[in-house]
Amino acid sequence: SGQEITISDIDNYETELEQKFVMVDQNKRKSLIHTELKKYLDDIDEDLLNEVTHLVEWPTLLNGSFDQKYLELPQEVLIACMKKHQKYFPLLIDGTLQNQFYVAADNVTKSNKNTIIQGNETVLTARLEDTAYFWDEDQKISSQDRVEKLKKVVFQRGLGSIFDKKERLKQIASYLTTTLNKKENQNDCINAVELCKSDLVSHMVYELPELQGTMGRYYLEKEIKAGKSDCSNTVAQA
Repeated sequence: SGQEITISDIDNYETELEQKFVMVDQNKRKSLIHTELKKYLDDIDEDLLNEVTHLVEWPTLLNGSFDQKYLELPQEVLIACMKKHQKYFPLLIDGTLQNQFYVAADNVTKSNKNTIIQGNETVLTARLEDTAYFWDEDQKISSQDRVEKLKKVVFQRGLGSIFDKKERLKQIASYLTTTLNKKENQNDCINAVELCKSDLVSHMVYELPELQGTMGRYYLEKEIKAGKSDCSNTVAQA
């Protein structure tokens, strides 16, 4: 409410604060947000729910949207961006991301509701513009060329760079395919290992580390489709 109050009795602490739109009990806040989300979402990210529960005092679930053009980006990218940066709950229907999201906002009134929604949409659009830029910039360099940049990324002190780690993994791949009598798959496995860490130096993974591996697959698939790489078997092995 924005009003200063004096608690008359410790036994009335929670009740008096609730009258001023502060829900003290975190379990009540979580239950309220969960109940509202279940009306629209089949699956609810429990970790995100727990985090959001502690970011609000009097939660109200609001529905926002973003331009459909951003759906051209990988679904995983949009979901990670919404969850990590904005603490939004993306809307998926039958596993397909829609251009909508839900946010547990604080101190919502009839007069400020639309302003809060528009503010969240504006901030998300800026985030998605950055993400679209990373997506385009990353595709200007091939997966193989990114491998060289791994020489400058420390794996662990005393164990060299990520490039060094990748070289050791190639030796392991060679050994395993030979030992398991899978020589016919050896080249594909080694090629897969050669590229498996390449996206660690991409703009997208730098911004969203949880997408390492996922982005490497997307970038390589784009290269194959554009005829810039002949690694279709490599993608299958990876």
